[in-house]
Parts: sequence; C-alpha cells; structure tokens
Amino acid sequence: MSIFNQKLIKADFEKAAATYDQYAHLQRHVADRVIEFSQEYFPEEGNILDVGCGTGYIAQHFASRMIQSDLAYHMCEHAQSLAPAVNSDMHYLPFPNRSFSALTSSLCLQWSTNPKRALAEIFRVLEPDGIAVIATLGPPTLKELKQVFRTIDGSTHVSPFLPRSTLIAVASETGFTITHTEKHLLRRSYDNLHHLLKTIKHIGASNKMVDRNHALTKSTWQALEHSYNHKFVRDDGVYASWEIIYLVMRKPS
Repeated sequence: MSIFNQKLIKADFEKAAATYDQYAHLQRHVADRVIEFSQEYFPEEGNILDVGCGTGYIAQHFASRMIQSDLAYHMCEHAQSLAPAVNSDMHYLPFPNRSFSALTSSLCLQWSTNPKRALAEIFRVLEPDGIAVIATLGPPTLKELKQVFRTIDGSTHVSPFLPRSTLIAVASETGFTITHTEKHLLRRSYDNLHHLLKTIKHIGASNKMVDRNHALTKSTWQALEHSYNHKFVRDDGVYASWEIIYLVMRKPS
C-alpha cells in the first residue's frame, strides 16, 4: 500500500495551478539545472517528453520537440500554450513503447505512489539509448519543519521522500544505466513559518500522506510557529532545507 494519497496529490496540484508560477522559485531553480543536463546529454533530434510538466516551464526551451504530461488537468491547461500537454498519470503514460528519444521530469517523482512502476513507464516509452533527466526530493527536505513537529506530537506532518541510493537501485533494477547523479542540499529563505507553509500550499506540495493528521489546534499552531521562527532564523527571515537529487539515466540499446 502506498504511503501517499493519489486523490490528494491530484487535488492539491489542481488547486495550485493558478498560484504555482507566483511561488515556484525553487522549482524553477531545479528545472534550470534539469535543462542544463538535458542540453548536455540529449540527442540533437527526436521527441522529448516532460513528465509532471506543471505550468510548462521546461517546454519553453524544447517546445518544438516536446510533449508534456501532468496528473493535474489545470496544470496542463496552463502548459498547453507552450507545447502539447496530455493529462495523464506518470504510472500509466498514454504513449506507445519507444516513443521518445529523451525525457525530463523535474520535482514530480517524489510524489509517486509506486516509484518502481513510474520508472518502468519512463523506461518503456524511451527509445533504446534514450536519456531521462530526473530531479526529485530527498529525505532531508524540510528537516527543520520535521524537527519542530516532533516536539508537538508523534504524527507525520511532512511527506517523506526516498534517498538517492534507493532511487538508483530501483532505476537499475528497471534496466537503466546511471550516467550521472548529483545531490544538493539547498537552504531557502522565507519571511517566517507562515510564509513557508503558504509557499508549500500554493505550489501544491503540502503533506500527502494517507494518514496525515489534520487535528492541530490553534494553540498548537501558535507553538509550532513560535518554535520555528526562533530556532531557524537568519538575517533575511527563517530558512528551510530542500534536498535535490538529480539522475541522468540511459536506456541501454
């Protein structure tokens, strides 16, 4: 059984489509690195698929060659003006075998309810010698928020993500050859905890655990905010950590 609620994932990103671009500063930073890898490793010709396209940022660089896909229909509506966008689940991509010479996926795989299945689909739709460039979140993401929540109760309030070693193992089992991998821990600044949580909500990245706890009282939230704003402060506000994992993978010929 998946730890993530698939209906909640879809609903959150549908709601966030209208506000995503306003708050997705980190997402654009990561997508820029995905684009850099793509320009280095992708073949000069052939179709490219972007899985989890969001509002279509990556397609701006590959529009004439790219087809986009996203679980959230409203994200596809925004992305459609840049390149064709298909409303689809990453676990069941609606494309024939060997349809694409290359594939990008930036900050999507971490929401997979079945990473092995998702990577198998990516493998299936790639041509032999096809390249996939993937960025995803690792376990230290929002570690400060996790630490503060642990002082409140024993529930899981922050979505857990797979470590790079597990992702590499699953990708290798699927049949991929790992061409390159990087891991970066980024610290981003926010005005305060409220601003951080607002940003997370407006990009659709709120906790998606099946057993997430909604029963926090007003006083609990006040205690949480007071603790966070005092423990993780710096000159420009408070900070939060995001671990970004990049994988460049090749499907053998």
